[in-house]
Amino acid sequence: MEQLEAYFLEQPQRLISIGRALCLGAGAVMVVGLYGLVARTGVSAIQHGSSADAGLPSLAGMCPTFRTWWIPESSLGAIPYVTVMGAGFWLARLGRRIHAVYG
Repeated sequence: MEQLEAYFLEQPQRLISIGRALCLGAGAVMVVGLYGLVARTGVSAIQHGSSADAGLPSLAGMCPTFRTWWIPESSLGAIPYVTVMGAGFWLARLGRRIHAVYG
C-alpha cells in the first residue's frame, strides 16, 4: 500500500489521468444508454402507436446478436456508472490537490 501511495505522490498527474479516464468511460456508457432508451422508445412507438399500456422492449430483444449487458436500460442500471463517474471526479480532484501541495 505504501508503494501505491508513493507511486501516486511522485506524479499526481497519474491520479488525474485515471480520474479523467473513469469519468469519460462512464459518461460514454451513459450516453450509449441514453441512445438505447431513445431507440427503445422509438421502436415501442412504432410498434404500438399511442397505446398507453405498451411497455418498452429490451435492448437484448431488439438486438439479439449484440451484447447489451453493459448498457444501462434504466436509472437503476445507471447507478454503477454514476458511482464510477463520481470516483473519477474524486480521484482527479485528489490528484489536483496533491499536485498543488507537493508540486
